[in-house]
Amino acid sequence: MAKDTYHDYLRRVPLFAELDDDELDHVGQAATDLNMPAGQVVMRQGSLAHEMVVVVEGMLEVTRDGEHIADIGPGEFAGEMA
Repeated sequence: MAKDTYHDYLRRVPLFAELDDDELDHVGQAATDLNMPAGQVVMRQGSLAHEMVVVVEGMLEVTRDGEHIADIGPGEFAGEMA
């Protein structure tokens, strides 16, 4: 993804909306693009985590104790409190 396009995308994520170009560059340097197949577990309740996931396309299902509690879609994120 081109740098300008990447910045435009990140600015649509509320968490990053107010960042300037230099700050977005830092976010981009720390980010890893992943393409996950449907049904792939990204993180598990109770496990240590060192990342935050921002959904670009598709949906991320969130469960707690096996019960569905939320769906996270494009521009939304999870794991920020891990």
